[in-house]
Amino acid sequence: MRNTDLIWVTQPGDNMSSRQIPKVFFPTALATILLGASVASSHAETIKVKPNSSPGSVTVKGQSGGSVDSLDCGFVAEAPNQVLQVSERINYMRVNVQVAGGKPTLLVDGPDGRFCVFANDITDGNPEISGVWLPGKYKIYVGDRTDAQHQYTLSISQQKNPPQ
Repeated sequence: MRNTDLIWVTQPGDNMSSRQIPKVFFPTALATILLGASVASSHAETIKVKPNSSPGSVTVKGQSGGSVDSLDCGFVAEAPNQVLQVSERINYMRVNVQVAGGKPTLLVDGPDGRFCVFANDITDGNPEISGVWLPGKYKIYVGDRTDAQHQYTLSISQQKNPPQ
């Protein structure tokens, strides 16, 4: 996945990374999130996605934030908000979160790495990640940097231009 708004990537030696997580914090944060997710991941909605699937986009609603301090991507829930199951390589897919309030984050943990995106001016204050998605399971966490919780709308689309 590539995105100009990417804040960090945990894969060593990856030149796309603008800031690597200190190694002492990563195991703790990863263990906290993965342990919580492994216990409760069955509660997250699984969305199956394949190339050029119909409909062209999917929208789900939920609540951002949570009780787990990820140490790098704000506060997240113990379990992923959604799980994406990608059946085969998708050459372009965009995941966007719209949140009214707070400082939202989007944490994607998948087969090609763990990515955190913060809200920014380019995406009107809404975290977004897009690019190539490899086959596998992606855990999606909608977090908040201020330890607050807000209603969100998560949009998943294979269209390159967002609907107006």
